[in-house]
Order: sequence, then C-alpha cells, then structure tokens
Amino acid sequence: MLLILLENLFKLTEEQKSRRVPKWLRILYWFFIVIAFLFILLSFTLTRPAFQNWAVDYISDKFSEKLDINIQIDSVSLSIKRGIKVWNVAGVDMKGDTLFSGSEISSSLSNNLMSVLKSELYLSDIYLKDIYINVEES
Repeated sequence: MLLILLENLFKLTEEQKSRRVPKWLRILYWFFIVIAFLFILLSFTLTRPAFQNWAVDYISDKFSEKLDINIQIDSVSLSIKRGIKVWNVAGVDMKGDTLFSGSEISSSLSNNLMSVLKSELYLSDIYLKDIYINVEES
C-alpha cells in the first residue's frame, strides 16, 4: 500500500513533464554550484593559520634547497584583500653569516591572483620594514 502511494506521489503529469528544465541547463547549474563551492573551500583553506604555516615551511624549505641558504620565517598572513605579509625573515648561509633579515615584508596580491595560479608572481608594491642586507665585495 505504501509503495503504491509513493509511486503515485512521484508520477509526473504531462503538464509537469513539459515544464521540466532541460538536462543541459541542469548540468550547467550544478557545474556552477560545484565551482562556487570549490572557490569558497579554497578561500577558507587559504585563510587558515594551519595551512599558512604549512605553506611557509614548504616554501622556505624549497628556497633553502635552491639557494643553499637557511631561510627562517616566523609567521605569514595571506589574504585576498590585504595581500601577503611575512614577519621575521632571515637568510643565513652555510658559514653562519646572515645574508638578509627583516621584521616585516608585505605585498599586495589583488592585481595578480590569476598569475599566482599560473605559478608566476607579480608584485606591484613591496613594503619592507627593518631590512638588513649583508653585501660583501668579492
């Protein structure tokens, strides 16, 4: 009895069938829903301190390997509106000499979010605070 009742409940009349949304439009709708969800998830992930600390460790390790120096970064803040801020940065070579250090480095990312996704980095303005650079004549 319940099964027959449920079948009748979900039967579509001819008028209801003619008003159905085309399949391609439903696919397009769900495509945009998924894209919006992924964008929200990505923006949520990028603003979490745990992810930012992981990214700092990963990036400083990669730079340390490529440049043969030890790069130390205390903390970083990444925001779509405010850009990227890095606090207490230091680069020490293998002999123990400090090559550079700074208390704060920041830059705006608002103009170039698409370039970051393409693995390129374009910095329109850079703010440096208490920067020390060790330059030696050779």
